Parts: sequence; structure tokens; C-alpha cells
Amino acid sequence: MPKFLLLSLFLLWFHTQSFAQLADTGAGSLKNFIWWMDWADVKIEDGATKTFITGDGLTVTATFSGVAGTPLAPSIMDTWNGALLKNLYNFSDPTIKPAISVPNNFNNSRFTITLRATRRGKPVPFALVASDAEASNSLETLTMNTTAGNWRTLEFFRNSTQVNSPASGCGTQTISISETYAGTPNVGQLPIVATDVPATTGTVTVDVRLLRTTHGGSAVAFGIIAAVDEGDLPASYGYATHQLVYATQNPCNDRAPLPLTALETNLKLGSIAGDADTVGMTDDNLQGQDEDAVTTFNDYNGNGSYNVIVPLSNTTGKTAYLSGWFDYNRNGMFESNESATATIAPNATTTTLTWTALPAGFIAGRVPLYGFRFRLSTDQQALKAPAGFAPDGEVEDYLVSIKAPCSANINTLSNMVLCAGKQAQLNATGGIKYQWTPAAGLSSDTIPDPVATPAITTTYKVSGVDASGCPGSATITIYVNPSPIFTKRSDTAICAGNSLQLSAVADIPVTYSWWPDSSLDKSTVPNPVATPITTTSYTVTATTIYGCTSKSAINITVNPAPDMRVMPDTPVVCLGQSVEIMAKGADVYEWYTDKDSLLTTNPLIAVKPTCDSTFKIYMEQHTCQVADTFLVPVKVYDLPVTSVVKSSDIDCAHPQVVLEATGGVYYNWQPVVGMANNLVANPVVSPLKTVTYEVTVMDEHGCTQVEAVTVNVDIALAFTRYPIPTAFTPNGDGMNDCFGLKFWGETNTFEFSVFNRVGNLVFSTHYPGDCWDGTYKGILQPAGSYIYMIKAKTICGDVLRKGTVVLAR
Repeated sequence: MPKFLLLSLFLLWFHTQSFAQLADTGAGSLKNFIWWMDWADVKIEDGATKTFITGDGLTVTATFSGVAGTPLAPSIMDTWNGALLKNLYNFSDPTIKPAISVPNNFNNSRFTITLRATRRGKPVPFALVASDAEASNSLETLTMNTTAGNWRTLEFFRNSTQVNSPASGCGTQTISISETYAGTPNVGQLPIVATDVPATTGTVTVDVRLLRTTHGGSAVAFGIIAAVDEGDLPASYGYATHQLVYATQNPCNDRAPLPLTALETNLKLGSIAGDADTVGMTDDNLQGQDEDAVTTFNDYNGNGSYNVIVPLSNTTGKTAYLSGWFDYNRNGMFESNESATATIAPNATTTTLTWTALPAGFIAGRVPLYGFRFRLSTDQQALKAPAGFAPDGEVEDYLVSIKAPCSANINTLSNMVLCAGKQAQLNATGGIKYQWTPAAGLSSDTIPDPVATPAITTTYKVSGVDASGCPGSATITIYVNPSPIFTKRSDTAICAGNSLQLSAVADIPVTYSWWPDSSLDKSTVPNPVATPITTTSYTVTATTIYGCTSKSAINITVNPAPDMRVMPDTPVVCLGQSVEIMAKGADVYEWYTDKDSLLTTNPLIAVKPTCDSTFKIYMEQHTCQVADTFLVPVKVYDLPVTSVVKSSDIDCAHPQVVLEATGGVYYNWQPVVGMANNLVANPVVSPLKTVTYEVTVMDEHGCTQVEAVTVNVDIALAFTRYPIPTAFTPNGDGMNDCFGLKFWGETNTFEFSVFNRVGNLVFSTHYPGDCWDGTYKGILQPAGSYIYMIKAKTICGDVLRKGTVVLAR
């Protein structure tokens, strides 16, 4: 083992890196084991927290709460010349302040402190050490209540003649310390007490009270004992730590025999028990030659077995256990197949560890030497791993050189599982030449990385030779699981709106998954019912319990649903006329009468019934295999009763004629010559020559009749045939009250004048509809004869009419 570290270098590291300290002066028997907490930079108040790191890798976090009374402050261990703790544990460095002190006063003080200890992040058991750091008389008391184990006295100092016990409550969770001062500086009695904290929590809370009924000062100091024996192999092997057990004899005595605490050595490797080691040390023998168990390591002959004789001692009275770890592949770490175990009976002095199933040759590993670790403890569970914590016993580590046959470090991949038909990329390392067996299913059997496609489960062995000529081999098993094979229905076609059952059944137990699943009644069965809207390819995936899958597709072509129909579906016809009926959407058409007489096999039929009738048509659609029979009722309507008249013929006085047709709801006049609107029942016509008009009259059923009327045109007919009255009586009786002619016919210009007997103009108008009411400028004219004159231009030419009219009163 390396032994080049010097104690002075260790102490320098410890002094600069730790915040909990070992006392360097004083006569305390536990001076090398108690780590005293340094409060130098802590303000004692609620919420104050301090983390201490010990030289053996312990991390202790302290938190204050419930601080009350006279303020407390950190102090050196030499709180005053009467204090006794400084005689046992003290520091030459005045900057270290392990005491929590209260100055001289008449008041009490109290606080609660919670401490949690971990090593490498995990809770560990420890002993919390406490003592009166001042010197108290009978009126001053230090009281402490713990949440951990009962208080016990680790050691007891007395250089006085005092006969009273300074501690009450030893062996309980509450202890009180008083009367430690004998009246003379450095003379008195002092117990150093401890409470044991279990590994399950690694946490303790102590309620501390500094009580007095006189003027004086008080102080308390806390320390930690959690020393471990630790292995010293490189960090890659992991850290193994064994708790050092300190046993106290007479733990509550204040009379001889006084309490005495010492390291137990009844369970050890070799003849020297483990000692307290610093964290991460590289030589466990630095503080004592405790790695003394194994002095000789045999060479290995390649027979698969290796023995180490381990001297030890078990005087605990209980069964102990030994685990050994042998890094025979020299990869710098311990693996599960590198362990050996033995059961150690009480009073045993030696045992032999045997490693079996070792390879015929050892490979050249990452590290040049072979690592060994031996762990001895009464806790069998703690020894199942090469690293970690054990509550007692000892650990010893060794790095040695032994002779052994060489072996190439041939490695390949871990075992794998394939589905039938799939490929696996193999790979071997550690050699310069390779040979794979069997060759079946390999792309090549002499390369480091062949591609394997085994048909069945196969174990391949690769043998190789490294650059030094050392042989080696490795194996890989490829487990071949079957892939499902489908029996499925063929692709097919259906019509839109129809359903069909799919089917894809695997030859082995599988789970099914169909996609797309939106048009399926179920997607996890082998035979779902599909109702696709459009042409769809359904893919089914079958998966075995081993994860092997197969896929298959069924294509369903969706044809449009047959649109078999008749147009019109309820035809109507007028009596004496025929109607065409068209059937469509089928491949076969058969028309029948209502007596089932076949009429035609064409889709189009023309019928001319004389009364309401019903026809039948049978249709077949071959693609969708659909057939149906439709009943087609034909309604026969009577022809409408119609007539046509005219208001007159065309002459000079009648340039327009009103035609009038009856008997329908729709009219169409032809020709449209001289007609403003030919789609009304009573159009006004103004033809220039004689015309015969025909009107098609349609009723509400669409049935029609045609009527005709002739309009004669005679523009030579005299305008004068319209008589003008010879007298009128404007007396307001509503009869003959106005003189004029109500209809003059079509005129371009018009002038109508009336004169009295002396030739004076009494009425004049240019509007043919005006008439004279027998007044002039609102004055009634006398009865008698008056002269009128009418001038007009008409279709028959210029017109001039003169005459007399009698105004009667």
C-alpha cells in the first residue's frame, strides 16, 4: 500500500478545510475522536445555520431555534480560569470558538439546536457530545433534553474532594449538570456526556437551558463522534466505511470505577483493529498499521478457483460475516461476480475465501494491479455490496500483483431478442482476429461485426486473439420469437352506405390494431365490420407478447350507391296527349302495365293514357347487386274550356283593340305584331293590317287549348260615324251636364272650340277628353244656340267638324 503521505501534510489539510476540529491540547482520553464544533462566525439567533465538515468526511448541519433570555455568543474553550473542560479539550488556535457562552448576569438563557449528520449524502449514526464549558456552582445548572438516545457519561474528570454527583438524569433523555466548580480555579469535577443518534434519521434536536439563581456566567460545548474505518482503494471501487464502535464502561458512575470509553476491538481483520480514517485517504495504514490481515496473495494457475486465507478475530459472541471482492478483470471496479463470502463463527481466528468460476486466463484490464477488498461485520446485509456503510467491524483494501494466465478481453453485445425475419448487427472487440460459430445465419464468420439473421434461437460464440497472442471468447444468444402470419380476406368492392366484415387472422396469439379505425365498429379484433365512406385501405397490425409485429392491408373500393330513379316520378298528362317517362341508374329495365303486361325493356317509355293509370318498372343494378320495383302513377287531366273575344276592329276612331281569352292561368299570343305583351289574357293590339291571333291557353295542370280571333283593320271608315250631341243641360243632375265627345280615337293634334252667337270664344281645349260645362270664366252662359268647331289629325287624315249645340237651362 502507498505510505508516502505524512501526518503533517494531513494535519495541514485538515486545519484548512475542516470546520469541526479535534482538540490539540488537553488530557481528554477521546481527544483524537471528538470533533468539536467551531461557532466562531455564527450569531446565535433563531434560524441561524452552520454546516461543519469533519476530517473523516462527516457533514454536520446545525440550526438554532427558540433562542431566548440573555444573548448567547461563541467563545473559546477557555471561557475563564475556573473552567475544567479546557483541561481535557482545548485549542492552541484562539480563533476556534467551540463554546456557546453567556456572560455574567442573573438571567437564564435557552436555545434549541438541531443537528443532522451525513456522509457522502446519506444519514449516518453518531454520538453528540456535550459538556459544561464554564464551571458551575450549585446555583448554576446546564439542562439538556435530547430527542435521541439516553444521555450517558463518556468520561469523568475530578481533581477535587467533591463527593456529590454533578449530573442528574444520566440514563434518561434529560440531563442536568451543576456544581462542577470546587471553589478554586482548575479544581472541580466534570462529566463529558453523549446522546446516540441512529442511522435511520441521522438527526437530533436538543433543548438547552442555562439556568442560574446567582450572578455568573454559563457555557456549553458540543462535539461529534462518528469515526469510521475506511478502505483506501481508488474512488472507482467505491467507498466502504465501517463504524468504529466506542464502548463506555460504568456510563453513569460518579464514583470509582468512573466511566471509561474506548474503541471496541472484538471484531477485526488480522490482529489490529480498524482505526479512524480521514475521508478519501490513499493509505489506510497512515494512522496505524491496521491493514495487516493478508500478507500473501497466491498466483492464479487458471483452474477457475482462487483462495485467500484471511486471519481475523470475532470475540463479539455473535455470528459475523466476511465478504471479499477480487477485481480479477482489472477494470477498476468490483462487479457482482467478483465476490466471495464466509460466515464467521464466534471466536473464529481465520477463514478462507474462495472465488470460483473464474476464467482460464485474466485479461489485461484498465488498471495494472489486482484490487482486493475484505469487509467484516455482524450486519450481513451491509456486506452485500462492495461499497457503503457497515455499523461495525473493519474494512481492508489491497492492490497487489499476481501471476496468472493471460486471456484476450473479447467482448460482444448483450443477449438480444429478435422477431423472425429481422436482422441483428453483431460486434466483437478486444482482438485482432475473430472466428464466429455457428456460421449459419451470419453474413460472415471471420469479421468482428457480422450481420446475423437467425431463423431460430441461436447462441453465437466468437473466439479471438489479441495483439499479445492471448486467446479469449465471448457468447451472445439471439432469441428468435415468431412473427405472425395472416390469413385474410381479399380486396373487394362495395357500394357506398353498405358494410362488410373484414378478416385478418394471425397464426399465433396476438393483439390486433386496425387503421384507420373511424369507419370500423371495433379496431382491436381480427374481424371488424367496416362501413367506409370512400375507397379505403385498411391496415391491420398484429403484435405478439414478445413485441413481434406483422402488417397486412385489405383494400375496399367504394362505388357510388346506385341512384335508381324515375323522372318524373309522378308524371301528369293532359287528355289526348302523351308523356315520356325516363328510368335511370340501373342495368336492367322492364316496364309493365298495372296488369303486369310487359311494355318495353328500354329505360324510356312514352304513354298516352285516357284516365289516371299506374305503371310499374323493375330495375336491376349489377355492381351493387341491387334490384327494385317502382310504381309510377300517371295523372290524366281534362283539357281546359276556353274562349276568345275582341273589343272591336281597327278603324280611324279605334286605333287599338282589346283581345280577351278565358279558361286558363297562362296565355301565349302569336303572332306578337302590334302587341305590347303577348303573355297576358287581355293584350291590347294595334295592327296595321288585318291579323288572325292565336292564343295558347294553359290551365293549372299544364293542359292547353288553342283559340283564334281575327282583328280587321279598315282605316277608310269615316271618323264622322261617331255622333256629337245637339244639346246639353248643365243642371248638375249627372245627366248630359257637359258638351263634348268622350272618345275621338287616335289623334296627333286636337283642337275643340265653342263660340257664342256674336262669335266670341267661350271654351277651348287641346285635350280630347275635355268638355264644356256651359260657363265662361266661371259665369253661367245664357241658354241658346252656340257654334262648335273640331280640328284633329288621325290615322285617317285631317278632320274638321262644325255645328251648333243648344244650351238648355
